[in-house]
Amino acid sequence: MDAIAPPIDRTAVDADAAELHELAYQLSHLARRQMHAALAAFNLTMPQFSVLKCILAHQNNISVSALAEATHQVLPTITGILNRLEERGMVVRRRSPTDRRTQLISITPPAENLLAEFSQRNRSQMSALLAKLDPEERRFLLQIIRTLMNQFTPSIPADHNKEAALG
Repeated sequence: MDAIAPPIDRTAVDADAAELHELAYQLSHLARRQMHAALAAFNLTMPQFSVLKCILAHQNNISVSALAEATHQVLPTITGILNRLEERGMVVRRRSPTDRRTQLISITPPAENLLAEFSQRNRSQMSALLAKLDPEERRFLLQIIRTLMNQFTPSIPADHNKEAALG
């Protein structure tokens, strides 16, 4: 005989959803503030960081138009970001060998080093936060986050999933 699942208490679920929504908003806000402050220490803006990460994710070989599309920027905006990064020696532009009208973008070794250092600092900060939890709490936290991510992922359009993977 199959067990019948107890009815779902919609009021409790709705209250939990409201609290989760507020906590997610607050966490997102805190994470953005922390990210902006961390990037400022490297003299980078969030759009510049996103562009560098996107170029790296495309194996240092992406056209300006593909970069604009991947980062959800219009061409004039991406051109301005690239100009500023190029002035700092963080990106180089070269003509495509197959289409002379197309510029391909890659990041320079100093930019790769900067991204690696930034990533290491962020991992250290995250380790310090996680060290405050016992191993079981850490495993539970990661399990819950993975479960939530898996629940959200199917409802997000594919191009947004790629953006999330870029960091």
